[in-house]
Amino acid sequence: MLAGNFPAVIKSSQGVVFTIYPWRKAIAPSRIWCLFEAVTAVENNIELELLIDSGKMLVLISFFFVELVLFSSDFHKNSKMTKQQLLAGCQETVEALDVGKAQATVEQDRQLILGMVQKREGGISKFNSLMKGLLQDR
Repeated sequence: MLAGNFPAVIKSSQGVVFTIYPWRKAIAPSRIWCLFEAVTAVENNIELELLIDSGKMLVLISFFFVELVLFSSDFHKNSKMTKQQLLAGCQETVEALDVGKAQATVEQDRQLILGMVQKREGGISKFNSLMKGLLQDR
């Protein structure tokens, strides 16, 4: 049931947000559902946005409408971190991304998604390359 309905759920959405938080050890790249949702969105031409939160500023990057929006509070107004430093700091997280090692709360979900990924042309390796490419290009 999930495998058949899941792409329809993503297709009916206006967009998907992929978060890099905390930016030095992000959670989303280690969660199999997050990775699968992001790739499914891109493959179905659904807007995918990358949200990076350094704790000092939020960076929102649209994957289809190349925009970069920085949000910061007055409290963090004097932060010395530049957006380049923030993005460079995410590189380690991106390089470590591996859907084969990604976790899920429910092991059955993890196995289901891994099975779907392995059935795709190129399997896990191609999936990882696609996801890393999406994040590195931003």
